[in-house]
Amino acid sequence: MNQPAYAPAYGRPGYAPQPSYPQGVPSPAAGQGWSPYVQEQPRQSHSKLVAGVLGIFLGVFGLQNFYLGNTGRGVAQLMISCVGVFFFFSGPIVSCAWGILEGILILISKPGSRRHQDAYGVELID
Repeated sequence: MNQPAYAPAYGRPGYAPQPSYPQGVPSPAAGQGWSPYVQEQPRQSHSKLVAGVLGIFLGVFGLQNFYLGNTGRGVAQLMISCVGVFFFFSGPIVSCAWGILEGILILISKPGSRRHQDAYGVELID
């Protein structure tokens, strides 16, 4: 049988057509990620001093957690403060103690520890 010249490349198992990309766009095979059109920006480091001071002075609102990208923990701390006002101010007291303790732990943290990283695993700047 006579087959056209393109049949062996597409008809044989294990061979797939190679997509062509526009001029100047890197292909996924070049190690640029899953999509040649989306390029991830490097994460910016946060300051350890700013995170610690936010925890000590404004920790009742969970600002240190929002600053470091831990939005779930920050919302929980904020809700404890807001809802706890109606229960003899026990919520803000607990949240304030939580913020001060977390701020001190951030300030005394060493590189490589969990408290010395933000939510994305990027080390804090001293």
